Amino acid sequence: MSQENPVPETNGTTLTGNDGYSNAAAALEKAYREALAKFKAETDITRKKELRRARTAAKRAWDEAVLKQCREKDDGAKALHCKDCSQMFLWTTEDQNYYQASERNWNHEPMRCRSCAESQKVRRINNNSTNNDDANKDGGEATAETIGKAGKNMCYAFQRGECRYGDRCKFNHDPNFAGKDRNEEEECENSRGDSENNQDKKTDDEATIIKKRKAVPDTIPICKWEMSCTMKKCRFRHVYEKSTTTTTIGSKVTNEKTAAITENDGFIKKKAKIPMGICKWGKHCRLKRCRLRHEDSLDNDTETSSSIKNSYDDAICYVTGSKAIVNPNSHAIIPIMKAPSTNDIAHAASQSTSKKEHQRASTNKKTKKDKTVFKAMRKALKKAPKKELRVKDLRKLIRSATDITGKDDLKIVVREAIANNKDSMMLLEDGKVVRLL
Repeated sequence: MSQENPVPETNGTTLTGNDGYSNAAAALEKAYREALAKFKAETDITRKKELRRARTAAKRAWDEAVLKQCREKDDGAKALHCKDCSQMFLWTTEDQNYYQASERNWNHEPMRCRSCAESQKVRRINNNSTNNDDANKDGGEATAETIGKAGKNMCYAFQRGECRYGDRCKFNHDPNFAGKDRNEEEECENSRGDSENNQDKKTDDEATIIKKRKAVPDTIPICKWEMSCTMKKCRFRHVYEKSTTTTTIGSKVTNEKTAAITENDGFIKKKAKIPMGICKWGKHCRLKRCRLRHEDSLDNDTETSSSIKNSYDDAICYVTGSKAIVNPNSHAIIPIMKAPSTNDIAHAASQSTSKKEHQRASTNKKTKKDKTVFKAMRKALKKAPKKELRVKDLRKLIRSATDITGKDDLKIVVREAIANNKDSMMLLEDGKVVRLL
C-alpha cells in the first residue's frame, strides 16, 4: 500500500476505477485512515496501545481484502512489503514473468514498491552527478563525459554491450577508460615480491629474533617449542642446542654413558618426589599421572622381591663349623652367613607375637565400635515416628551419642552397620531413609 494514495500499488500495475477496487475495500481503507488519525492524535500511553492494536487490525483487514480482490483475476499474485515504507504492494504474474525472463534471470523478488523504487533511482542519479562534478573539480582539467558512474573499475558488461543498468550503473562506462594507473600496478607487483626476496627478508627477521631472544635472562622458563617456535614476541626462553658430532667410537661411548647418567639422575629425582601412599582405586584408577602407588606396582614389587629372595636362597651357604655347604646349581655370588643365635630367634618370636596381639586389639576395638554404633542407631530408630529416619538425621544423632567426629568416618561406619545388619535395618527411597524392621 502506498502511504498517501488510497489505491494499493503493484510493481507493474495499479488497481483503479472499475477494475475491482470494490466498496468493501474502500470501506476498510476508510476505517484504517480513521484508526490512524485517532492513534496520531492520542497522547495517553495506555490508550495509545489499544489504538495501535486497532490500527494494525484495520490495516491487516484492508490488505487481505485487496489481495483477495486481486487474486480473483490473477491467481499467481503475491503480497510483498516494501523495504523503505513497509507498506504492502502486489507482485502480479506479469511482473514475475518480467523478472524471470531468460535475458534477465533475476532470482530475487522486488524489495521496494513502485514509488520507492523511482525515488531510489532519482537519488542514485543525483549521487552519480555529484561524484562526477567533484572529480572534475579535483582534477583541474575538463575530463571526457562519461556514461554512468566514473568509478575505478570498468564495467565489463558495457564493454560487451550487455549492461542493463545504463545511467544507474555504479561502474565506469567511459570507452577511453583503461583501468588502474601504472603506479598502482607497480605497487601491487612490489607488494607481491619475488620468492627469493621474501626468503631473504625471512632470514633477516629470524636473525633479529635470535638476537632479541639471546638477551633474555636464564631465570625465565624454557619454551616447549624451542627452535620451532614461530612467535616473534614469545615471553619464554629458547635454547639453541649446538650440534656435536662424535668422530671416534670412544667419544660415542662417553656420550651414551653421560646421557644414561643424566637420565638415571632425573629418574631418581622424580622417584623421590612420588609419595609412598597407596591409591584406593588400585587397578581401576583412571588418572594417568596418579601420584600414589597401585596394586599393579605392589604386585611387581612383590614379584621382584620374591625372585631376589629365591636367587639369594639358592646361593646361601650354611656354615656348620668350619665347612660350608654350597648349592651347586646357583650362578650367583655366594655370601658366607653365620647361623642365627638364640637371642635373635627369641627377638623375632617376640616381634611376631606383638604384631598378632596388636592386630587382635585393633579388631576387637573395631567390633566394639560397630556394636556401639548399631545400638545407637537402633535406639534412635525406635524413638522415631514409624521407625524411619533420614540418613542425615541419623548421622547427627549417632555423632552426639558416640565419639566419632570425622564426617567421612561417620558415613563409612553407618554404611557398614546397615550392610552388616540387613535383618534388622533396610534402606528406602534410593538410600536416603533407614527403616527398622
